[in-house]
Amino acid sequence: MALHRGPYLHMKKIIRSWGSSFVLIIIYTTQFSCTNIISSSLEVSLIINECMVRNCVTTGIVDEEGRALDWIEMYNMSDDSIFLGDFFISDRLDEPMKGALPDIYLAPAAHVLLWGGQSNRSPINHLGFGFSTSNDKGEKIVLFDKEGSIIDSISYLQYDEAKKKGTSLGRITDGSTFWVMQRVPSPGYSNGE
Repeated sequence: MALHRGPYLHMKKIIRSWGSSFVLIIIYTTQFSCTNIISSSLEVSLIINECMVRNCVTTGIVDEEGRALDWIEMYNMSDDSIFLGDFFISDRLDEPMKGALPDIYLAPAAHVLLWGGQSNRSPINHLGFGFSTSNDKGEKIVLFDKEGSIIDSISYLQYDEAKKKGTSLGRITDGSTFWVMQRVPSPGYSNGE
């Protein structure tokens, strides 16, 4: 994998509201440019756009059962809707069908949040497994099509910050090749806005 560390400094402006007050948060982060960890011969517009492999309740990002699970945000870069039921997520190259994506269509330029655990209430957006932060378990997220071909992937092994609780790894901006640690994650929303 080519990982280029360059003089990329990214400023992210975030406006959050608490009650009737608004706060402007400005975060400066260093960007990384990288290609997929595993080469793909296919051109598909569904990508892994952001992930958090060590979620915690203080982020406020919880599933419908109030659990702070690992999560992945998928993004449709195309001008057409994509049927997610044709794709799978795994943390292992030898187990491409580990987590089925839901049988829904993702609209153009839309995001979908997928949880890394089990759910009895809403299993449709839960993958059924979490992601490891130990070197012997892989530390990768791989998107496969229904034939088992690799579509997209990211290895968070080289990003020590990604293994800290409450920090996400996301493309800046949506769909780009630049990845950045996000101390204020944006699941389900555009990155870098």
